[in-house]
Amino acid sequence: MMKLPKYDLVAENSILGISIFEGTEMFVKARQFITEAEMFYNNDNREIWKAMCEMYEEGVPIDAILLNRKLRDKKSTSGDNWGYIIMKKLDMNVTKIYITNWCLAIIEDYVTRISESAIYDLSKNESAFDVAKDLDNKIK
Repeated sequence: MMKLPKYDLVAENSILGISIFEGTEMFVKARQFITEAEMFYNNDNREIWKAMCEMYEEGVPIDAILLNRKLRDKKSTSGDNWGYIIMKKLDMNVTKIYITNWCLAIIEDYVTRISESAIYDLSKNESAFDVAKDLDNKIK
């Protein structure tokens, strides 16, 4: 029986929801912990995070409408459904006081996933040096 990778969609959606609802200031707080989109397990959440990072780097305020436009213009996999996806994140009814805990949960899940991936690679008789180097690059 195949084991599912460790992830927490509630934490992912909460981080994104509160960052969209509260705007750039809350995104900046989350970004201190969530340093790359790959830390999110869900593909849509990765795309949203990437778009928010781009908006921040471009000096564009982070809010639901501007984020929807950014994602729509990128013509990514979810197509015209971004408005609905974003609104579902806002439906989480979360409070910002827990954002640090959610970020730490995402980091823990991410580290677990990449560690399990490294163990799997070693079980396939891949070079321990190559696996360790890849793991080190992912953790940095």
